[in-house]
Amino acid sequence: MLVLNYYISFSPKQETYFYQRNSQMVFSTIGYRSYNQNSTEITLQNNVYDNYYGIRVFISEENIKGGYKITYTFKTGILGLRVMTDYSFS
Repeated sequence: MLVLNYYISFSPKQETYFYQRNSQMVFSTIGYRSYNQNSTEITLQNNVYDNYYGIRVFISEENIKGGYKITYTFKTGILGLRVMTDYSFS
């Protein structure tokens, strides 16, 4: 049912937010040395969608490089549930 909700969706609306990249503390496996590493998780301005981790984390770090804004495209699915169908960085 959720797949149908995604594929049969209408009324696209775009939302644009400034974002900040997150970093995380990583401990090496050799000894106790630690270092900061960039994460593929972002924090949106005013902590928008803070409870929705899935739309704030990305598989590739390449997508996030070079931008400070993200534009999401949301649609309303046939079941009335809101779905994110696209995003772009700028």
